[in-house]
Amino acid sequence: MKSMMKRNTFREIKKSFGRYFAILAIIALGVAFFSGLKITQSVMVHSADVYLKDLQFYDYRLVSTLGFTEENVEALAEKEDVRAAEGAISAEVLYKDAGENERVIKMHSITEKVNKLKLIAGEMPQSADECVVDSALFSEDAIGSKLVLSENNTTDDLDKFAYKEYTITGLVQSPCYIQFERGNTSIGNGRISGFAYILKDGFAVDYDTEIYIKFDEDYDIYSDEYDSYMDAKEADWEAYTKEQADIRYEKIVKDAQDELDEKKEELEEKRAEAEAELESAKQQLTDGETEISDGKNQIASAKTELSAKASELQSGKDALSSKAAELESASQQISGQESALAAKKAEYEQGLNAYLAAKQQVTDQRNSLEAAKAQLTENTPGYEEMLAQIEAGLTEVAGAEAELNAKNAELEAAAGQLSSAESQLAAAKQQIEDGKNALAAAKAELTDGENQLVAAKEQIEEKEDQLEAAETELADGLLQYQEKQSEFDEQMQDADDQIADAQSKIDEIEKPETYVLDRNTNVGYVCLKNDSGVVKGIANVFPVFFFLVAALICMTTMNRMVEEQRTQIGVLKALGFSEGKIMGKYLFRLCSHQRNVNRLCAGNPFLPVSHHNRLWNCL
Repeated sequence: MKSMMKRNTFREIKKSFGRYFAILAIIALGVAFFSGLKITQSVMVHSADVYLKDLQFYDYRLVSTLGFTEENVEALAEKEDVRAAEGAISAEVLYKDAGENERVIKMHSITEKVNKLKLIAGEMPQSADECVVDSALFSEDAIGSKLVLSENNTTDDLDKFAYKEYTITGLVQSPCYIQFERGNTSIGNGRISGFAYILKDGFAVDYDTEIYIKFDEDYDIYSDEYDSYMDAKEADWEAYTKEQADIRYEKIVKDAQDELDEKKEELEEKRAEAEAELESAKQQLTDGETEISDGKNQIASAKTELSAKASELQSGKDALSSKAAELESASQQISGQESALAAKKAEYEQGLNAYLAAKQQVTDQRNSLEAAKAQLTENTPGYEEMLAQIEAGLTEVAGAEAELNAKNAELEAAAGQLSSAESQLAAAKQQIEDGKNALAAAKAELTDGENQLVAAKEQIEEKEDQLEAAETELADGLLQYQEKQSEFDEQMQDADDQIADAQSKIDEIEKPETYVLDRNTNVGYVCLKNDSGVVKGIANVFPVFFFLVAALICMTTMNRMVEEQRTQIGVLKALGFSEGKIMGKYLFRLCSHQRNVNRLCAGNPFLPVSHHNRLWNCL
């Protein structure tokens, strides 16, 4: 009976194998989908864990409203369990994409120990004006192009960067961005489109905006062990961060106060210098007024002296004209005397020449007579008569010689008179020449006086022009002095106000707010956790629907089978089979579906071996 029931069951299964296989396929498909959902969450978490550990994803991100210094980073790096501590800079800024549209990008400084980058294409930056960008936002075509910061950024935002454009050298992935969501911002459209990384030198700030901490322990992400480990450190690291922020605060206040004190000293020095310059300018103005007054007095005295010299010069001119007239009259007299003397001299020379000629003639006659007398002898016929003639001739010659001697005396007397007259005339001429020379000298002196007078007059006029210019310059100088005094007072007031404002700002510097941010503040990290949680939740809820659907299918199939096999059931009852055995036949067929599905899922080659037990437990 029992074997007959089994044969009958297997015969019916074989007879309706299409229906049996369809039900099996439906159930298998549901189980496969369920098993995929069941392991998706763990696979997601495991993949992210490996990825984040490989890139040294941070455990803490420390933020202070006043930033951090390298000294702060070094101090935190020495704390217990710290594998790496590294300062970084980040800032959100508007940039222009290829279509000249403005989008928001978050710029980070490249870190070496924490939050390592995964290079997808290109190369890492080598200079401060180069960058690598988000591989999800940019394509490889962007390598070599420029990332241009928008001019619509505020001055404060642009001042954070050393350059206004950066050359893209590569595409990267960052452990800080493990989801497509890049975060929100207060600029632009309120949404961050992507990220970029540059060298620290690419920023124009001298402090770190954040510090990333990586601990020695490498617990699995989202694990209870990791959460407990981080919870135990939270209080200590809040204290560490607060301590370093206070050190930074004290340094900022001290540096600001020292700088302000230095500015105060510089201001006081400049104030003293400016006051000294103003006092010197004022003294120069006073001296200028005194000089102008003295100059006016000197010009008045010079004009008086010039007037006296002009009168004296005019008197000299008049005396010189009178003297010149006297010399001219004397010169004319001398000219007349020279003419008379020349006539007398000509008469003397004529008389002298006649005397000399007569003397020569008389001498020749005497010589001739004496020669004739010497030749005359007593034997010469007419000797007596000729001798008497010769004697008479000699007597005449002696008389003529006597006349000539008298004439010679007259001539010598005339010569003496002429010589005396010439001496007198020469003395007179010399006197006149001396007078002319004296007159010329006086005239030259007078001319010099006139020139001096003209020069003095020109000098006085020049002095007057200079004095007038000096008065104008003095007036301008006085106006400039007043303007500079007013400007100085205004500048000093502004400087004092600025010093007071700076001191007030220093006094108003508040102690920094610090934030110890763990991974749960990272958008990508939280989104992945939420997404995996959603998948896990779906996997936990899905079996309910799956078994309900399977139950409905099985119930429908069984009801239909029972309806179809009413006759057979009646026959079995008639043969003596109990209702329990008949019901077991159909339950066997139902369980065979479930067992085959279990076998199918347990032997699925696409499922990791580690998940088979989980599936068995779930199924």
